[in-house]
Amino acid sequence: MPFSDLPGADVPSTKLPDVEAELKSALGLDIAKDFAWAGDLAVFVQGSSLFDLGGAIVIHTDDEQAASAALVKLRKAIQGERGIRVSTTPDGFQIQLAGAPVGADVALRDGKVVVAVAGVTVDDVLSPSEALADSDTFQSASGALGEGLEASLYLAFPPIVGLLESSGQTGDPSYQQVKPVLDALNYLVAGSGTDGDRAVGRLVLGLRDDGGSSSAAAAAITP
Repeated sequence: MPFSDLPGADVPSTKLPDVEAELKSALGLDIAKDFAWAGDLAVFVQGSSLFDLGGAIVIHTDDEQAASAALVKLRKAIQGERGIRVSTTPDGFQIQLAGAPVGADVALRDGKVVVAVAGVTVDDVLSPSEALADSDTFQSASGALGEGLEASLYLAFPPIVGLLESSGQTGDPSYQQVKPVLDALNYLVAGSGTDGDRAVGRLVLGLRDDGGSSSAAAAAITP
């Protein structure tokens, strides 16, 4: 049977939005031009309930002048939006949505552009009271990757379970079906490195047992 005769073959394709064009239309920002200063990017989310959920984006740059100019342009564009209050800070600006209990903190410090949202501040990101690297679980996950591999993705499952349960979804039959699986998961970590002249990538899923300890299952990619 020709593909064109298959059921659903004549369903029109969905056109994905042009994010770059939308951003330029809404805020007057050109990604290629206004964000050429952007280097490595890191994202993190923390919290085990809806009340302490927060996160941040950290963008490294070696051109602070261009990054500062982009933030000024972004601040001026956001100030023109209804329902948003923007206040200037010594190294950036803060955003508060009308009627929302939390907002965002944007700053440029020490070669890093930080966008902190909800219950997280720029100070929390750049000068944390506790570093992720000091976490026993993260150290275990990093060690499971193997020597010479650096973690680029880390996901802890217990806080996710806590977040789901704090949202009041515990009575949902679908949640009850997946809860035993979630309770068995400890972490997911991915990293990459080199082994001689080969690039190596590894994904490790840490599992918890009834005794509270953990084991790990790994998958490696070696192009």
